[in-house]
Amino acid sequence: MPRVLVIDDCLTTGAPLRMVLQNLGMEVYCETPAGLDIAKGWSEPVDLLVVDLEAEDLPQNYHSGWDIVQMFKDYNYTGMEPKVVVVTESNYLSSRLLGNVHAVSAYLLKPLRADDLASTVQRILGTWDVSPAK
Repeated sequence: MPRVLVIDDCLTTGAPLRMVLQNLGMEVYCETPAGLDIAKGWSEPVDLLVVDLEAEDLPQNYHSGWDIVQMFKDYNYTGMEPKVVVVTESNYLSSRLLGNVHAVSAYLLKPLRADDLASTVQRILGTWDVSPAK
């Protein structure tokens, strides 16, 4: 079962993301940036990070959601390239270029639709449900 960490500054926004991902059969953890305990939060690797780039109340020495993305890539000890989905309101070219620099797997714009998140995560993790329709 894939493990997913959702980092959003508003747990009420993170809750619908959690529900979509749990419905895909994933083990989902939600954290606010302020509640993110680096030692605890990264002690067990996750397969996917979903992070709100505009998150507020970042931990000390973090200036944006991109810092969280880099930290995830630096400390995720799965032995595989970590997958990252960023969620943002910014459609600026400079932000998309940072996505390329950080090698994110997907860049999703708000307002985020549940089916867009689901299909993106399934594509990235290769978890398409191929069971025949009943």
